[in-house]
Amino acid sequence: MNNTTYSNDNDRSARMDACLSKNANSTPVETLEEIVLRKNMVLDSLHADENKIRDLWGDLFHTPTLADATPAKRITRIINIGSGVVDGALLAWKLYRKFKKK
Repeated sequence: MNNTTYSNDNDRSARMDACLSKNANSTPVETLEEIVLRKNMVLDSLHADENKIRDLWGDLFHTPTLADATPAKRITRIINIGSGVVDGALLAWKLYRKFKKK
């Protein structure tokens, strides 16, 4: 077993790249160090993907603030909200008239 310590991140990065290229070609892992390096690389990749998904999920459900929008976007948003309110009121009125007791 090889207990090499790295003096800087460049050596470690080069070793990780070499390990990745070896494992990408389906060659068997030769040392425990390669397993640890591969594990660290996969964990880093998973954490990066998790952060990306978290950011995309947050952007999906959180609308930008009205102050950040341009005047045209503000007017469009107000018109959309207003038309939704009017549509809801008309639906409520039609349902009331349809189901009211005579």
